[in-house]
Amino acid sequence: MRQIGSFNHYELAMSAGDAPMPLFRASCEEVYLGVDRRHRQLVEVHFVAEAAPDCQISLPPGSEQGADPVLDSGEVQGTAFYVTAFHDGELLEHYISRRGALIAPTAFSLVLHLLDELLTLEKVRGHLQGVSLERVLVCLEDDSLLRLRILDYGYTRTCEGSQPDEKARQVREVCLVLSRLLTGPLRAGIHPDRVAVLNALPGRLRNSLRACLGVPGEVPATLEALRAQVQEAFLAQSRDLHGKDTRRHVVALENMVPHSSLRDLLFPNPPNMEVLARRYQLEDVGGERHPFSLPVTEAPSGRKLTVQLLPPPGVMMVLNPSCLAPQLGDLKTDAHPNIMRCAGAWEGGSLAFLLEERAHDLPLLHVLRERGCLKPVEVRLLLAQVKQAIEQAQSIGLHRLDLRPGNLVMRVTARVSDREVEKLVHRHLDAWPTFLVLARPHATLRCLMEPPLERQSLPASEGGDSNREFAALAVALFDGARSISNQPIKECDTWPAELKELVCELQSALTASGALPGPAEIVSRVESLVPLPAYAEGDEDFSGDSHGAMHRADPRAALRERLRGQHPVDEPMESMGSVSDFDEDFALPEPDLAASDEASREAGRGSGKSSFTDFGKKSFLKGLWTLISVVGVSWW
Repeated sequence: MRQIGSFNHYELAMSAGDAPMPLFRASCEEVYLGVDRRHRQLVEVHFVAEAAPDCQISLPPGSEQGADPVLDSGEVQGTAFYVTAFHDGELLEHYISRRGALIAPTAFSLVLHLLDELLTLEKVRGHLQGVSLERVLVCLEDDSLLRLRILDYGYTRTCEGSQPDEKARQVREVCLVLSRLLTGPLRAGIHPDRVAVLNALPGRLRNSLRACLGVPGEVPATLEALRAQVQEAFLAQSRDLHGKDTRRHVVALENMVPHSSLRDLLFPNPPNMEVLARRYQLEDVGGERHPFSLPVTEAPSGRKLTVQLLPPPGVMMVLNPSCLAPQLGDLKTDAHPNIMRCAGAWEGGSLAFLLEERAHDLPLLHVLRERGCLKPVEVRLLLAQVKQAIEQAQSIGLHRLDLRPGNLVMRVTARVSDREVEKLVHRHLDAWPTFLVLARPHATLRCLMEPPLERQSLPASEGGDSNREFAALAVALFDGARSISNQPIKECDTWPAELKELVCELQSALTASGALPGPAEIVSRVESLVPLPAYAEGDEDFSGDSHGAMHRADPRAALRERLRGQHPVDEPMESMGSVSDFDEDFALPEPDLAASDEASREAGRGSGKSSFTDFGKKSFLKGLWTLISVVGVSWW
C-alpha cells in the first residue's frame, strides 16, 4: 500500500521510510494507522486483502448512532476499504503474560461488557457472521476504565459454516477469553480440574469453561445463555449493592494499565530527552496512563509546564509544530483569557513537542467522567465562557476551535491547594471557586484519540464551523453524552418545557443539517431559561451584563463567602409561634438579674461569689488538718 498516502479526507501515517504504519489487527486485512483530517481523529484504515477482491463493504443502518464500529467505507485505487476508530492498548495475550491473571470480579465485568457489545452489534447488523475473538485488545476508556475491544468484525471473512456453528465458535472464543483472564498464562498440558480458580466457579459456568478447554461437557448454545452464566458467577462474588456495579471493578489501578501500542509505533526508539533535560525538570514520566503528556518545571524560572509529545517530523502533517497557526503568537493574557497559550515548540531529529502552561487545571472530560451529567446551571456557566473563547479566537483570525471535552480545560484561578483541586471534581460547578474555561487551539495526540462531537457527512463551511461545534457541545453537555446522535435526549423532570424544546431543536438541526443559531443567541436563550440561584439578598441579576461572563460579578463568590462565614447575611428572623408573640398581652415585668442570682443560691451557702471558691477553701482546711494530725502522731 505504498502508493496510497492520502485519499478523500484521510491521511495515512508514514514512517521514516515513507511506508504506512501497520497495525496488528485482523489476519485477512491490511490495517494502517491514519488521521481523519475533517474530524481531527485517529482512525484505523482497513484494506481488503488481495485474496478477497470481490468483497463489498456497506455501511449498515444505525452506524451513525455509534452502535456499529464502521465510520466510513468505499474504494480507492481499486481496493475496498473501511474505517474504524483507533483504540490504543495491548493485546490480551501480551497483557496477561506481562501482568498476570485478574481477580474474578474484574474478569467477569470485562467479559460482561464484551458480551453486551457483541449483542448490541448483533441487533444493528442482524447477525454476527465472521466476527472473531481470537485477538482481543485491552485498552483504557476515558483514561480510567478497562475495556476489551474486538479487532476482527468479520467484514472481509467468507463464512462457510452455518449460523449455529458460528455462534458456537463465538461462545467458545468468549469462554477462552474468560479462562485466560482468570487463570493467566497456563502451561500446556495442565488439566482444567487442577486449576483452583476454575474449581471455585459456579457449576454451570465451570462446566462451560471445562468444555471449552478440552474436557467433554456441554457448551452454551447462544451468547445470551453464556451471559446469564457469567452474570450468575459475578453476583455470587458480591454481597452488597455497590459491589454489584460492574463499573467499580474495571477501574484501572497503576499496575492494571495496559501498555501503549501507539507509543511503540510512533517511537520505536525512545526519543532523546536531552533537549528537555537541559532546561526542564521532569516531575513525572506520566506512566502508561498518559504516555504523551509530561509535566515539567522550567529550571530558571520555576514555571509549571506540560510537554505534549508529538510524532516525529513527517509522520502526521496535522500534528507538525510548523503547522501551528501564526495567530497564536498574538495571544495576550488580558485580552484572551479563555484560550490556552502555547509556551513553545520544538522540532528536530526524532523529537517534537509542544509546551503548554500549567496551573490548577482540570479537563472537562475528567469532570464529565466522574459526574456523568451536569445540571443546567453548570452548563450555563460553561457555555458562557466557551462563547467568550470563540469570540476571542475570532478576534485574532482563528475561525475554528475544537470544542471536544478533552480540549476544554477548567483552570482554578483562586488560591487553593492541589488537594482541594482534586476534590472539586465531585462538586457542582456553581459552588466552585473562581475558574476559567480554556480552549486548546492546537491538536495533541490525546485529543486525536477522542471521538468528535459530531460526524459531518459533508465538509462544513469555515464560517459555520464555530456554530456547529458550539451547538454540538451544548447538546452533549445537556444530554450527558460524548457525541451527537439521533437518540432521544435524556430529559430531566426538573427542566422547563422551553429548555427541552431548545435542546431538541438544536439536536434536530445538527442531525438534519438545518440552520443553527450563533453562540451568542444560544447563550442568551439558555440564560433566560436557566436562572442562577439567589445566593444572598440584594444580589444583582447575573444574566443582564453586556460584558459577558468574564466581567460580571461571580455568584460563586457570594456562596463561598457565606459558607466560610466571612460576610454573614443579616436576615430578619420570622417567628414560628414562640411565647415572644404574646409579650404585650401578658406585660411581664423586666427580670432583676441581681435578685435572680441571689435567689438561685442555696441556703447556708453564704454570700460568696462562687461555689467553686467555697469548695476550694474547705478542701484546703481539711488537707491542712490531716497533715497536722499525721505529723503529731509521728512525733509521738
